[in-house]
Amino acid sequence: MRSVVLTVLCSTVATLLIACSSNTPVNGTTSSLPAYPPTASNAAASHARSWLRSEAKRSGRVYVTNDVSGYAIFVYKYTHLKNRQGQQPIGEIVTPPGPGGSSSSHTFPADMGVDKHGNLWVANWYTIPGSKVATDILEYPRDAIQPSTTLNVPDGLKATDVAIDSNDTVYACSNGAQYYTAAGVLIYPKGSVNPTQVLSDPGLDPANVEGIAVDNSGDIFVSYEGYSSGTGLNEIGEFVPEGTSYTFKNLVTENCTDCSAGDLKIDSAGNLVEAFNGRDTGGAVHVYSPPKWHLKKKLGDPTMSATGVALSPKDNMMLVTYPYLGDIELYSYPSGKLINGEPFSGFSGPDQRSVAMDP
Repeated sequence: MRSVVLTVLCSTVATLLIACSSNTPVNGTTSSLPAYPPTASNAAASHARSWLRSEAKRSGRVYVTNDVSGYAIFVYKYTHLKNRQGQQPIGEIVTPPGPGGSSSSHTFPADMGVDKHGNLWVANWYTIPGSKVATDILEYPRDAIQPSTTLNVPDGLKATDVAIDSNDTVYACSNGAQYYTAAGVLIYPKGSVNPTQVLSDPGLDPANVEGIAVDNSGDIFVSYEGYSSGTGLNEIGEFVPEGTSYTFKNLVTENCTDCSAGDLKIDSAGNLVEAFNGRDTGGAVHVYSPPKWHLKKKLGDPTMSATGVALSPKDNMMLVTYPYLGDIELYSYPSGKLINGEPFSGFSGPDQRSVAMDP
C-alpha cells in the first residue's frame, strides 16, 4: 500500500448517496448467523462441490476464479509459486446462489479481495427468476468453504470487485444492470452488511467500473471502461476523502478501439498496477506512477489481454490472468521478467479471470 499523500484535488464533488432498496435496510449490523445458505438444498449443492485441505502449518494462499470449472474459486499454496509448475489446488470453493436464486442457479465469482486476517471476500453474481443477474458480497473466513457474512448490494447494482482497508472497511466497485450505467463505489464500514455510502460522479458516466484499490490515506482508486463517440477509453479515477464526503478526479485516460479495464492494485511505492484488456494497444499490465500518473511501463505478454493481477506481499512477484487463453503467469515485479509460465493446474478448461493473494 502506498504511503504518499496526494495533493491533487478537483472542484467536482462526488455525489454522496445513501443506499436505498425496497428490501434492503440501511445501516444494518452484521448478524451472528450466516446469511447463507437460504435453503437446505442450496447448502447441500454448494457444500457437495466445495472442499479445502487442512494444513498443519499455515501458509500463504492464492485464489483463482475459473469460469469453465463450474464457476469456482480454486485455492493454491503461495510457497511453491517460483519453483513448481502445474501446482494442484488445495481446495475449491463454489459460491452459493443468493436470495431469490435456487440450488440450480448459475453463480459466478466475479472478483475477490483478501483482508489482513486472511479472510476471502467475493463479489458474487447469481441468476434470479426472470433471467436477471444480481450480486452480493460474501466473506469466507480462512479455512471455511461456506460464507459467514453476506454484504447486501442495493437493487439494480452489480458489484464487480472488492478491496478491504486496514480498518476492515470493505469497498466494492459497482455498475448498473445495463452497461455504462450507475458506475460507482459502495462502502461498508466494519460491522455493516449494507453500504452506508454509495459514491458516484458525472466523470463516471458513462462507464463500467471493473477494479478498485484503497491506499493508506483512504483514497479510493477505480479502473473503468469509458465510452465516447464510438471510441473505447481505459480510465482510472480517484475518490479523495474530505471529511464525510469525497471529491473525484480522473487520473488516466487512454484511447483504444478494443480495450477494457481490469483489476487494479497499488504497490508499496504508490504506483497503480492495472490489468489491461487491450488487444489493439498491447501490454497486459500497465503501471502508472504518481503524482502525474504517467504510464511508467507495460508488463506481461503484450500479445494477450489481461483481466486479473495480484502482487505478492513483498511486491517482488506478480500474477497475471489471461482468460481468453486460459493462462496464468508469474512474473518478477517490477522488472516484468517471466518466472513461471504455468504455476497452477487442476482446471477443466480455460477462462481464469481473477486472482488474489494473501496480503
